[in-house]
Amino acid sequence: LNGGVLAESDWRYYGSANSIKLTATASVRRFTEGVQNVSAVVSWGYESPPDDIALAQAQLAAAQLISELSAEGQAVQALSIGDYMVRYSDEGRYGGEIVRLVSSAKETIGKHRAMKMVSV
Repeated sequence: LNGGVLAESDWRYYGSANSIKLTATASVRRFTEGVQNVSAVVSWGYESPPDDIALAQAQLAAAQLISELSAEGQAVQALSIGDYMVRYSDEGRYGGEIVRLVSSAKETIGKHRAMKMVSV
């Protein structure tokens, strides 16, 4: 925050609201006003992302770029990968390739998701 590092006990991430909030016991009382004065570094436990995750990210970027540059942006319908949501139609000149890229990325990302178990 403004060049300083907040202790982990000073903030909480709320995934359902996609927000970061200060705790009641934080060493600072509020985030400073302005823009781009808070940065977050996320590792998910890795020194650097696994190669297949980097490839999946590149596939998603390629799908987005092909869609925009080929004027097939109208082919976007909906897709959900965690918090990322977009869907591409398989129609159009590059539709099939776009869907293949996104499907491959989704499959790769799925391999890295933690299993959640629930008892009923």
